[in-house]
Amino acid sequence: MKFQFMKEQSEEFSIEKMAKVLKVSVNGYYFYIKRKPSFRAKETIELMDCIRTIYREGRCMYGSPRVYGKLRKLGIHCSRRRVAKLMKKEGLYQSSKITSHLSCVKASQFADRK
Repeated sequence: MKFQFMKEQSEEFSIEKMAKVLKVSVNGYYFYIKRKPSFRAKETIELMDCIRTIYREGRCMYGSPRVYGKLRKLGIHCSRRRVAKLMKKEGLYQSSKITSHLSCVKASQFADRK
């Protein structure tokens, strides 16, 4: 978290000063910068691509249970909770049409009740 902050602010402040203030080593920062993404991070990126595709194919009407089911049918195994967390992080949520089952009533009919 500190290294990410340092990376974001590296144009504005010197690395050495930020490392001293945040009480981290400069070598640790440069190791963080050169580090390759972990297997889990790569897997998450691929999973998010699949989730976005399924979400768009479903016309943005699919929630996490349905997206999870589609992933299982495609042979991609992960937990439903992980799908839900990733969808929430990306701002993908189920949208549904609001249908009114009430009949329309004219305002004049309510005026008689007063």
